[in-house]
Amino acid sequence: MANTSQNLVSRVEADTVAYLDEVSTRYAALDDQEERRLLVSAVLEELQGKELRVATDAATSRMLEVLLAGADARQLMQFMQAFAEEDALYR
Repeated sequence: MANTSQNLVSRVEADTVAYLDEVSTRYAALDDQEERRLLVSAVLEELQGKELRVATDAATSRMLEVLLAGADARQLMQFMQAFAEEDALYR
């Protein structure tokens, strides 16, 4: 379990929490929309296979929410595909 800068305990690996904390801070400092889009793309690629855990964690979901606000439709659909695939496992 990892502690975040907001003092929330996270079930996500500490290195992933630190990464999301760093990139969400960097994202907030960017003014250029293209740079933001590229950063979001890199983050979503890095999170492949961890989407559910990151999205359902109290600490990391808040950071993810900020980043996903800058995602385009294609990026959102790609991210949400992980949820559809997980749901299919329970049918």
